[in-house]
Amino acid sequence: MRINKRMVTGKKNLALLVALSLLLLNGCVPDLSPSLSEAEKRTFEDNKYPFAQSTIYANALEQMGTVINETVSYRKIIQPMNIGNTAGGSELPYNLTNMVINSVSEFAGPRIVVVPYDPNYIINDAQTGGKGTRVLPDLLIGGSITEFDKDIEGNSSSVNLDMLISHQGTEADIGLGAGKSKKLSRVVLDLYLLDYATHAVIPGVNVSNTVHVLELDKDHDFGFAIWGSGMGIEGRIERKQGFHKAVRNLVEYSILQLFGKYYDLPYWRLLSMEQADRDVMRSLNKTFLLKTRTQQIYDIQKWLARYNLSSVVNPIDGKKYYQVPKDGVLSPLTQTYIEKYIEYYAPSIESSNLPGIYSSLVENGAFPGTNPVRSPADVAAAHKALSDKMGKSKESTNLILMRQ
Repeated sequence: MRINKRMVTGKKNLALLVALSLLLLNGCVPDLSPSLSEAEKRTFEDNKYPFAQSTIYANALEQMGTVINETVSYRKIIQPMNIGNTAGGSELPYNLTNMVINSVSEFAGPRIVVVPYDPNYIINDAQTGGKGTRVLPDLLIGGSITEFDKDIEGNSSSVNLDMLISHQGTEADIGLGAGKSKKLSRVVLDLYLLDYATHAVIPGVNVSNTVHVLELDKDHDFGFAIWGSGMGIEGRIERKQGFHKAVRNLVEYSILQLFGKYYDLPYWRLLSMEQADRDVMRSLNKTFLLKTRTQQIYDIQKWLARYNLSSVVNPIDGKKYYQVPKDGVLSPLTQTYIEKYIEYYAPSIESSNLPGIYSSLVENGAFPGTNPVRSPADVAAAHKALSDKMGKSKESTNLILMRQ
């Protein structure tokens, strides 16, 4: 009998298949799963510990709270209402009340008391014999997320290169590719203050702010094939800004603006805004005109002290002074500081125009607790330094200075 080689090969393959089947049935399966590297294990180990979260407006909230509690002469009890999400969107938090409570609590002190709104707890506590007393608020915070536009803007681009190379009967197929896509979403938050006694919205104390959330996706690939067999390499990175984190920043930003309007504080300096709030400035100027001349001079002296005016020479005794007096007296020394301020910051204002000087000091000045504004000479020097270092014009470096 003639033995065919194909028959022998077939029997060998059959025997090998039977042997593999027996191994699988007996549980002798080799472990082919990839193992974690030591760096990957350390990543899991490091991420198991909780950490304190600091937001970008944490210091600004603390500074505003300090000023309110140190300068305001009356106490207000604040109660946030249920602040929710009326715009929808599974990516967004449906309840923002705790974020608002946490933000306003940064103001808490002798002049601001925060009282959360929880009717279920109050009812349950009373029904179970609780003897707690309820503190009624003076002001209510209302509002919600009113707009959510998912992927309102987007663009994508890609580049692909395919080459077929033939040499002495051998063909190689090589391909390269790169892609990039970007998506932008928009969230709008509306907040307002109400008087608890009347439930009426306080005129002018409302805000509507927007935050944009960016998603970025980039990929690269490389592949080649020879004689029909090939290999491919692909890399991809996806970066998304968190919607919940963006909403928290939006809440804190809006709370700073809301209470800055209510207490007539120059909050725009805490939020790096380029223009002052006209309503706040109008209210501050009106209050300034109602004060006595001594009180007006004292307010001007307080604001002058926040500027980096260095030293001046007192025309009375010829000595150098490094601090503005705060006595409410328009002395020659105070007048000299006013004239130096006008020379640096407000050359169009007359030194006898106290309301104009006060308005300029507040609008251009630093918020209490922050660094004073720079003089025009400092700004010009910074422009030149950036231009020399980066090779850019004055107009382009101005954006960098405004955002510092």
